[in-house]
Amino acid sequence: MTKHTNEKLHKRLKTISRGKKTTLYKDRRQAARRDCQKQAKISSKRGLTIAGVMMDHSATGARLIHSGDHIIPAQLYLKVGMFSKKRPARTIWRSGTEVGIEFITAD
Repeated sequence: MTKHTNEKLHKRLKTISRGKKTTLYKDRRQAARRDCQKQAKISSKRGLTIAGVMMDHSATGARLIHSGDHIIPAQLYLKVGMFSKKRPARTIWRSGTEVGIEFITAD
């Protein structure tokens, strides 16, 4: 991550940690979410990689924040941590630098 991206993410995390409400959407989650703050990489099918932070997650999806420098694709891959595999997902909602994703499972 670049210094500029790190500064933007740090500023966003400070806003969230102060308890400010960051989304205006009704909670329609299918599974309970667990809070976390883990470095994440969001990548597109074309190879664009965007740095972000996974703020919470569940078995069915996650809430991510990113620097806002790029538009998060509708179809994406999420990698959390150094040793995890890329997980296919789709964007469900966007609000500023936050995005909600749903994991895609093989049928």
